Formats: sequence, C-alpha cells, structure tokens
Amino acid sequence: MASTKKAPYSAKAKVWFPSYTMELNGTAKGVIYSIFGDMPDDMRAEVMAKLAEKDQAIRDRKKEGF
Repeated sequence: MASTKKAPYSAKAKVWFPSYTMELNGTAKGVIYSIFGDMPDDMRAEVMAKLAEKDQAIRDRKKEGF
C-alpha cells in the first residue's frame, strides 16, 4: 500500500467522551480546537493553565537564544 504525504501539521485523533466518540482528521490547530470545545469546563481550565505554562516556557527559552 502506497503512503500519501501529509501536509505539515496534519493531525488525526480519536477521543472517547462519556456519551460519544469523536474521530478527527485535519490540521493540528483544527483538531485541538474541536477537542477543546467539547471538554468539560474543569478540564478546559486545566488545559488552559498548562498551555499558558508551556507558552511561557517557550517564550523564556527563545529569550535565552534557544
């Protein structure tokens, strides 16, 4: 079977929620956005906090020249 070249930042995910399952294909941004939108409030808040920490760590590293 021949493989097809994927576009940069392509994503594929399967997420199991309590009442349904989501299967997603598309850009990484679109897949993340779709999953995030269906998360419960407390989980979204936790993800936002972790993303903010990660973003700050990346910014700090860039300031240091990495």
